[in-house]
Amino acid sequence: MTAEVYMAAGRLMDERGALFGVADEGGYWPAFATNEDALETLQKAIERAGFVAGQDIGICLDVAASEFYRDGRYVLGLEQRDLDSDGLAELLMGWLDRFPIVSLEDPFDESDVEAFARFAQATGDKVQIVGDDLLVTNAGRVANAASKGACNALLVKPNQAGTLSEAKAAFDAAHKAGMG
Repeated sequence: MTAEVYMAAGRLMDERGALFGVADEGGYWPAFATNEDALETLQKAIERAGFVAGQDIGICLDVAASEFYRDGRYVLGLEQRDLDSDGLAELLMGWLDRFPIVSLEDPFDESDVEAFARFAQATGDKVQIVGDDLLVTNAGRVANAASKGACNALLVKPNQAGTLSEAKAAFDAAHKAGMG
């Protein structure tokens, strides 16, 4: 996020009377009524800062779906509802239609490979689908996900792989599969 967008987001939240502060890594911890309200605020902040949303600046989301996956369902605590994989996919596809989202990291639980694959089939040309928890910088998992068309990008984290050689092997497997 640029400094201009960062400041515009803070001003928007302040104008709305939304509770917010700055977290350890420098990002805001705002209070929103819904998850979509956060995306609307971010899009407005991009525009208020003088940028064109989707042209100058795109939105990347780390959905981290494994964090709210319970007993085969995705539990959205803020909105007091839970969704199956198809329901979450529908929600995310709606966001892709309405917001300048260019990348989604971990849109489903790491065990929900079929949901990843269905989603990638439906949206993979429009958005980067990053398998962080799904792939964990592991060449075997990258090859498996690629064979199922589960995602189109790898987040390389040497600390996940354990060694630089293993991280390089995961990178090479992703490159061979045509992943970003």
